[in-house]
Amino acid sequence: MRHSKHSFFHFFIFSLLLMSCGTQKESDKVNIEKQTVQLEGDLMTPEALWAMSRISGYQASPDGEHIAFQMGYYSVAENKSHQVLWMMNADGSEQKQLTNDAENETDVQWLDNETIAFLREGEVWKMNINGKSRKQMTKTDGQVEGFLFAPDGKKAILLKSIDFNEIIQKNPEDLPKATGRVVNDLMYRHWDHYVESIQHPFVIDFETGEEFDILDGEPFECPMEPFGGIEQLAWSPDSKFIAFTCRCKTGLEYSISTDSDIFLYDVEARDLNSIEHTKNLCKQFREFGILGCNEMAYHGDGKQLNPWKAVESHQDTERSGNQR
Repeated sequence: MRHSKHSFFHFFIFSLLLMSCGTQKESDKVNIEKQTVQLEGDLMTPEALWAMSRISGYQASPDGEHIAFQMGYYSVAENKSHQVLWMMNADGSEQKQLTNDAENETDVQWLDNETIAFLREGEVWKMNINGKSRKQMTKTDGQVEGFLFAPDGKKAILLKSIDFNEIIQKNPEDLPKATGRVVNDLMYRHWDHYVESIQHPFVIDFETGEEFDILDGEPFECPMEPFGGIEQLAWSPDSKFIAFTCRCKTGLEYSISTDSDIFLYDVEARDLNSIEHTKNLCKQFREFGILGCNEMAYHGDGKQLNPWKAVESHQDTERSGNQR
């Protein structure tokens, strides 16, 4: 009986620990709200600067009557930010905060005059302009990083990251804690992160639930790193075509070139590698992903060119021209 009491006591303590862990996890989500900016003198202080709210995204309704916008609040003490959505009339009156919990809600976009879409925890949601009737529209396990609805509202572009191991070799599965990286080529890093994934644009049909990757099987990124976003893609007014920006290069070619192109993609045909259905609007009669010989860092026989010599030669030519 004594052993049974001890067992019950240990089970009780263990249950309390589990409950406290769950509570602690929930408490990590801090609802940072609007702060009051206070200056003790005529000088702007870092504390006052961080207390200011920041507008980072906004869009007018189709009828021009309302403006939805994203507001960011910041906390130095918590070392965190919080993004919320607001609504106001086009003349600036009747400002109203639509989202109030601790989750970040961003990327506001109008679906019609009464409905807006937004991102929450990596999924696309929608709600009325009064902040009610909220509904989740995608189920991707939190993978959506950006979105753009077609004008007819039936489809949308979803930006998602896919694994990419052509430059940084994937570590063996039996070494899950390995932190070393085997780098095979350039460009292996962008500013603050290693290139172990790239973004691709997916198209989702909300009527059928079907979803497909526009660049399926291609090693190219769209939008382009390091600062590109959904603004590098656009729908045609009839919702039949998508224009997107892409630099069809990897490795050394990618690292020494800023030559990107705009492509026009037929959504129904889904044929990326046909000039008939995917047109390069910058280089006529060029198929997607095909480089000209003068754009390659390697000869056709595989012999590597020296890109820096080419740069030096170009600079010498410019100098001699200026001297004349």
